[in-house]
Amino acid sequence: MKCRKLLKTRLRWIAFATLFAPLVSMSSACPFCSVLSNTLTENLAESEVAGIAICVVPASLQSTDALPIHRFRILQVIKGDQRLVGRMFEVVSFKPFERHDISFLVGVGEGNRIDWAASGAVSSLAQEYLRSLASVPADGPERLEFFFKPLSSPDRMVADDAYNEFARAPLKDLIELKSKLDRRQIIDRINSVDTPRDYRRLYWTMLGICGHASDAKIVEEAISKRSIGGQDLLGIDAAFSCYLSLGGELALEQIEKKYLGNPAAHYADSYAAILAIRVHSEEIKRIPRERLRVAFRMVLERNEMADLVIPDLARWEDWSVVDRLEELFQRTDKTPQYVKIPIINYFRVCPTPESALALERCKQLDPSSVRRAEAIFPLINRRAIEDAREGAVDKK
Repeated sequence: MKCRKLLKTRLRWIAFATLFAPLVSMSSACPFCSVLSNTLTENLAESEVAGIAICVVPASLQSTDALPIHRFRILQVIKGDQRLVGRMFEVVSFKPFERHDISFLVGVGEGNRIDWAASGAVSSLAQEYLRSLASVPADGPERLEFFFKPLSSPDRMVADDAYNEFARAPLKDLIELKSKLDRRQIIDRINSVDTPRDYRRLYWTMLGICGHASDAKIVEEAISKRSIGGQDLLGIDAAFSCYLSLGGELALEQIEKKYLGNPAAHYADSYAAILAIRVHSEEIKRIPRERLRVAFRMVLERNEMADLVIPDLARWEDWSVVDRLEELFQRTDKTPQYVKIPIINYFRVCPTPESALALERCKQLDPSSVRRAEAIFPLINRRAIEDAREGAVDKK
């Protein structure tokens, strides 16, 4: 119960923080993919030297020092002075190495004074992959195309690095890769029990790009069969997004019915649906924003979740819910503080005269909540808001 409350609190502060965000794309990277670590390319960029090396004397055979010191010989220089090939270096690493293990080393320094960091032992597949990174385009869909095949590599180091490349890439690059994506292979990877959840989120995103309208049924069945309220192995937020991409407004109607307008829906599922709709509005844009606004207005009927969509309605300049939000605010005994604050901030940015009047009435009813909202979000350009309101009056 305590963890659930902490989750809700964190999600609410994320929603609050987006209230005054510019009307631009939410994120440059894949919105559903969590980066697991730095990519190997990033490690190379941050290092001064890098290479593939063989362990000639593991720490277990060295003297009993406090630190595990292994001795490596450089086999190939990937970055830096090629004269390092064949030279021996001592490397401090708590990773276990046996004699003749191959590792990927990155370091800073030059000559005899290089501080090295070692990956674990790397396979022949990983060595070939490391050598090929230098020829990969620097950015764009062409770069992602290179990493699609390694994404299914049996070598975890290679697969994780390819996944991290996709997780860090702009969604627009993945969308431009549509013609190169293998729909059948992606569906197989989604259905495989061996596919990690993070990878599955990426595959849902890919299927939403390259899938057929008939594939919406696959997504719908996967969502309905998962364990409700348990560990999310499906990647439900990305699955919802894929469902919307393939099923369009019919899929949105089902999400509204089961997860947005249903007070019995599990909180995490409803939040995942909200995130998917938010991404569609800001990034994917296959469903008209006005239709997505209708879906978010439905959430205002659920007191415990209204705060999650009010910032979006403000960012989307949906000024049609002033009366509904004032009604919600005036339920002083039933409306929690975390809902009142985004309502106040909605009124503060809304340019209509009705909103200004609603804000004044809220100040009279609950001045402490208004002061708290102004203290948390003080960086509102009041003059710009006043000018916008004057413009709205002039249009009338």
